[in-house]
Amino acid sequence: MARQLDGGVALPEWPSGTMLKGKWSGTVLMIERRLGTGANGAVYLARTVSGPVALKVCRTAGEAAMEWGLLDRLRSAGAPLPRPIVIDDDMESGAFFYVMEWVQGEPLHHALTRLNRVGVRTVLTQVASALAALHRTGHVFGDIKPQNILVHTRVLQTRLIDVGGITPMGRSVRQFTPYFDRAFWDLGSRRAEAHYDVCGLALAVVQSYAGSPPAQLTHQDPAARRRWLQRAIPRLPWSDLATVMEWALTDSGVGADDLARALSALPDAPPREAGVRAGKRRAAHTVGSGNPVPPPARSTAVAGRTHTAAMGTGVAGAVAGLTPSTTGRRARQAAVVPVTARRRMDWTERVMWVSLGLAAASTTLAWLAVTGWF
Repeated sequence: MARQLDGGVALPEWPSGTMLKGKWSGTVLMIERRLGTGANGAVYLARTVSGPVALKVCRTAGEAAMEWGLLDRLRSAGAPLPRPIVIDDDMESGAFFYVMEWVQGEPLHHALTRLNRVGVRTVLTQVASALAALHRTGHVFGDIKPQNILVHTRVLQTRLIDVGGITPMGRSVRQFTPYFDRAFWDLGSRRAEAHYDVCGLALAVVQSYAGSPPAQLTHQDPAARRRWLQRAIPRLPWSDLATVMEWALTDSGVGADDLARALSALPDAPPREAGVRAGKRRAAHTVGSGNPVPPPARSTAVAGRTHTAAMGTGVAGAVAGLTPSTTGRRARQAAVVPVTARRRMDWTERVMWVSLGLAAASTTLAWLAVTGWF
């Protein structure tokens, strides 16, 4: 059987047990099952004499060659992507495919809901660090979605898969999934830049806990979409995680390294305040309209560019005074302070205020005595 994809090009649909043989390499593969179908091809779990592999069949030889070359080049540069093995054509059907390392794991949204707080912190820090490594090659991942982030929960290892959306920085993102697309939520453009991936990861985290948006949201305006997102953020299990995710969503200057530092700084124990699921979260968010207090705009210079970030009652209030490139203990602490927590004075501050009060009283009495009031 064949499946029609965009452009009218038919892809073969291989049932379990189908045998393939590479026209040029002579590689023999046996199809075990289809793992998924994307915008520009399908991925199968296959088996060779050396063990299991992932096989991607593409619509054209050009697409297969482009993805293969990108995978090979970025993997050599240190990007955390699957190892390429061979590119070839099927001798019988003529289908264009390439073979790569099979990455074991479960999609991000399944893993997060099963992990404890420390596991969630570890996994998300790994993903943000992986994106930062890719950004250092001058590319963005683009098609961020839970299905493209696999987590091996037993050993807490995280990998990115599917290079179909990888785009050189500065261009328009070549492939995306609407619910994890920054432009869909009116949180930025589809320009390939670091924050596009950061925002996509934050959207994936929020939807891992809150569930997928309703289908009718695609037909509504951006304001309605942001209202849905505003209601979804409090469903994260911990308020400090929600704070970091909201920061990642709303501040266009946040890079993947910044996000990794903020996530790694989350403490093992949850905040002392009541959990987000208990409903005792703050009422105001910077995402969406309808904030009780409209957040003022604050501009920060980053790498010669000016970004405008919403600052106020949401996460921006927790990181006020920090530029996205700020590093060190102060940045890590500020990024994770729950916005509802009130700072308590320690004993040194109490002594200081008592001393100031006594000094003011003594001065007042002396002035009254000099002026003859008593």
